[in-house]
Amino acid sequence: MQPIFTLTLRALARSRRVLVVAALLAVPVLLALVYVASEGKSQGENFVVQLFVTLVMPILLPLTALIFATSALGGEVEDRTLSYITLRPVSRLAIIVAKLLASTLITTVLVEVALIATYFLGTQGTGNSQNLGAILLAGLFGCLAYSSGFLLLGLWLPRRGLLVGFLYVLFWEGIFSQLSTGLATFSVRRYVEGALNGNLTPSALAASTQASPAVDVGGTASLIVLACVLLAGILVATWKLQRMELP
Repeated sequence: MQPIFTLTLRALARSRRVLVVAALLAVPVLLALVYVASEGKSQGENFVVQLFVTLVMPILLPLTALIFATSALGGEVEDRTLSYITLRPVSRLAIIVAKLLASTLITTVLVEVALIATYFLGTQGTGNSQNLGAILLAGLFGCLAYSSGFLLLGLWLPRRGLLVGFLYVLFWEGIFSQLSTGLATFSVRRYVEGALNGNLTPSALAASTQASPAVDVGGTASLIVLACVLLAGILVATWKLQRMELP
């Protein structure tokens, strides 16, 4: 499993995708700089929380996971190199876990670095560590859940996975999940936000619910659901890989 993880991580880190993602994740950092330059730091922490809820969580985080996770296996299928990996005496589960670890690691590092930079710039170093921890925890579980789902998508639809995933992020996570609580139940976004709200201080929680008032699920329940999404993605991807006819 370790060689598969290492090779996948190197391939993802050396691709142009890193530059694209870095440019996307620079947006909240720049917005934090603009906010501080124009408004000062009195409400900087609330601004960062709202920025996470309205921009990073529904758009930038899932797009980052989509870009890396769909290519981790989808690229192997398109290039017809996955068969060389499956010929080795390694289980399909080990292949899926190695690919997931590699794509999740690079996704998490880039997202969390951007979140830390945004937080410290927006608050000018005066924020509450509890709120920073809540943002990073929600970001971590969001990266894990989205990466697991998009890894499966890349395996299932290697040629169209990126497009299908983009439409999912744009319409379902970005628009439809906000229309009603019933639709939000089937979105990852709801539980990432639930994990965030369950650990924020009261003032930051008020800012979060002001930006997105529809979330009513607890923090612990949200983390459990996200863990189940992670596990389900691994199991279904393993099942799919076992039944694939590779050239």
